[in-house]
Amino acid sequence: VTVDACAGLDELAGVEMNIYPNPSNGIFNYTISNVSETVIMTISDLSGRVVSNGMIATEKGTIDLTKYETGVYILNIQIGDASSSVRLVKQ
Repeated sequence: VTVDACAGLDELAGVEMNIYPNPSNGIFNYTISNVSETVIMTISDLSGRVVSNGMIATEKGTIDLTKYETGVYILNIQIGDASSSVRLVKQ
């Protein structure tokens, strides 16, 4: 098993986003650049239940999953008609 310490999302509408550390204790940092449109974020557990959603409005920030159980979550980012997702691993 290979884990990338700085998981990034696939290039999405020219936007570059990195999530780190991944895996983490529940606090994930992100950086995002080249944003010209609204960025919508949805986080789901593996059963598809949405645990968090909102908009990303800053170039740097955190995603807090500390109140949720240990496991794998899916972060989906949508910009306009394009979307991309990455797995977040909470230890």
